[in-house]
Amino acid sequence: YKLEFEVTSLIVNTSSEPYETTAAATGLILYEGSQGWTTSTALSVLYEDDGVTIRPGYLFSMTITRSTAVKFFSLFIVILMWFISLFMFVLGLNFTFTSSSTEVSYDVPALAIGLLFALPFVRDVQPDVPVVGAAIDVFGFFWNVALVAGAAIIVLATLSTRVQRMNVKRYEDAEAALEAKHRVEVKPV
Repeated sequence: YKLEFEVTSLIVNTSSEPYETTAAATGLILYEGSQGWTTSTALSVLYEDDGVTIRPGYLFSMTITRSTAVKFFSLFIVILMWFISLFMFVLGLNFTFTSSSTEVSYDVPALAIGLLFALPFVRDVQPDVPVVGAAIDVFGFFWNVALVAGAAIIVLATLSTRVQRMNVKRYEDAEAALEAKHRVEVKPV
């Protein structure tokens, strides 16, 4: 971030028309730095448009950047979110393609939905992170949420079909048992 503004003090005499202004000495106290931020400031005099004549007041310039430790930690969080979301996506595909078609387990769908709600909180662990939509979200958070949401949809669809198959099988088994019982009861003499 780059911040620049002018500081000028004028004494205005409002008792006469037109108002008379007189330049006054201006003091400026600068407090640099905040946790997680690196700042550099410059204070210079103000010049007229000709570049030679000095005007009353000061020109204050400040450059604000994140400290190296904060940048490293934010990058670590983004990489961590990538690993978590890729793991969840691979786990969802594994659940879909390798598990038994009759097995009904709610562990993987619960993990996918839980991660979908947990990712924003993992993102907020970054120090002084702005609201969603920052540049770092384009590289991480948006894609991570998309991967986990895709995994959740795949896993829930798989679970739904497995439950449906299980119900159909139960119905067929119950019908077969009823038919077998009916055959046993009606023995020809």
